Amino acid sequence: MTTATSGIAPLRQWRSEPQLNLWVVLLVFAAVCLALRPGLPWLTSFPKAWVVPVAQWIDTASDQALPAIKPFFRLISAGLDAPMRLIQTALQWLPWPIV
Repeated sequence: MTTATSGIAPLRQWRSEPQLNLWVVLLVFAAVCLALRPGLPWLTSFPKAWVVPVAQWIDTASDQALPAIKPFFRLISAGLDAPMRLIQTALQWLPWPIV
């Protein structure tokens, strides 16, 4: 009896995918780094001189931009507030079975 007539599909040979190989290498590298962490402290400590103060830059930029754009957004808020309050008042005025 052949495999074509037996109803059992032949086993496919396993092939290694290039992307899978890359992830396996990265996983092994990370495991090695974690294993060597106690003996090589420079693996886990990031130099303070390399830290870019992005949070401070964003904070400074937002402190300067906020006074300029705050009135614009207050205007939008006031423009949306009036119709919403009108709809709320209309819905509260209606009897509950109609709503």
